Amino acid sequence: MLRAEKLKEIAGLPSPVLSVYLNTRSQDASRHPQAGASLAWLKKEADAISKTLPYRNCEEFLKELRRIERFLQDRHPEEKALAIFAGPTTWNVLHLQTAVENELAWGRSAIGQMFRLYSEHKSCCVVVIDHHRARFFASSLGELTELATKQFAVDP
Repeated sequence: MLRAEKLKEIAGLPSPVLSVYLNTRSQDASRHPQAGASLAWLKKEADAISKTLPYRNCEEFLKELRRIERFLQDRHPEEKALAIFAGPTTWNVLHLQTAVENELAWGRSAIGQMFRLYSEHKSCCVVVIDHHRARFFASSLGELTELATKQFAVDP
């Protein structure tokens, strides 16, 4: 679940960081293929960016890109999208249950889309009650996270 603390942590990552927003699920919901189309998009964008970087920065950029490609290789996505923030001392992967705009950025952490998602998808509380207990969940960005369970007995 995306929280304000996580946004602050990602925004404060030391530069340079390779920020990747990637839709991983195919348009055909009946199939769950490997992340091939996403990987092809990533390689194409990375090629365009690497041509604009100075040699030293390009080496660092390509090192982080290879790390992300290894992560995505032969992977069957269970989420709709990923947000990956990779740097020399950093590795953050956020599994998202909502679609994003594919984006690749090098330098400071690109948190624009994360901030937009956080603003558009406010967290709320869901309470499920039966005859024996109440369960409390936090709902945000299509994810349910169980917070607590409270047992009780009904006195007829």
